[in-house]
Amino acid sequence: GGSSTGEAGLKSLGTGGASDAVVGSTTQGVKVARERVEIKMSDDTSIPTSVEASDKSALEAAMAKKKIDIERCYQRVIQEHGQKPGRLVARITIGKDGSVMKVEITEDQIGSGLTACVQAKIKRWKFPTLDRPVTLMKRWIFG
Repeated sequence: GGSSTGEAGLKSLGTGGASDAVVGSTTQGVKVARERVEIKMSDDTSIPTSVEASDKSALEAAMAKKKIDIERCYQRVIQEHGQKPGRLVARITIGKDGSVMKVEITEDQIGSGLTACVQAKIKRWKFPTLDRPVTLMKRWIFG
């Protein structure tokens, strides 16, 4: 007795499944929009020639590890405002102890809060200790 009611219940769910599939595909479309968009980002670092070669390579290695922070900031901009190509340039002053003393964004073609996010991230970065403070230029190109 009770099992036949259960089957009928399942059958009615199954029929409803067809209409759910349409809703499901709409939801899926929204989901795709929220997923991580592949970011096309290149970057380069301009370190003064006066900086020791060993310090220079240590700074470049540290920068490479921090790239994910900048990607996350850009990801946030994309999610809120859509894909925006352009470049961002920062002048970063690193103290002898490896802490970031100053971050100045000298160019921001993206906008939409990218500068604030990037500055906040960079200020928390730690670099290897240096012979003397170093000011370098870092450029990221999004596109």
